[in-house]
Amino acid sequence: MTRSWRRLRMDERNLVEALTAEAGLPSLSVVAPGEVQVSDLSDGGMGSLELLPPGVDATVKRRMGWVAAELEFTDSDGIPVLASLDLDESGRLFELDMFKADFSPLVRISLELRRVNRSPDTFTG
Repeated sequence: MTRSWRRLRMDERNLVEALTAEAGLPSLSVVAPGEVQVSDLSDGGMGSLELLPPGVDATVKRRMGWVAAELEFTDSDGIPVLASLDLDESGRLFELDMFKADFSPLVRISLELRRVNRSPDTFTG
């Protein structure tokens, strides 16, 4: 099955930029010079995206490497959302993983982002 690719919307771009900054990575224009293409992932409408940086072959299977950064926000319906920036095994942009606490579809990406606070007893890995 062929994936459908598109450009990042402005709200998605802003979120990825915030996550790259949180990860201590250079800006998106440095990490992925040119236009990053995205493909919507089948997650029930929570907003997760596969990220395809320029120069990466869409037909080559890539694997998740690690979570570079996480931020959270509250959707306009009051439900918390966790946004994670995942990199592939080579350290290139891989996925914007969105998890909405009640599994409902995302209404909109908020501009009010918060760092994820983990208690010492939270499993992170």
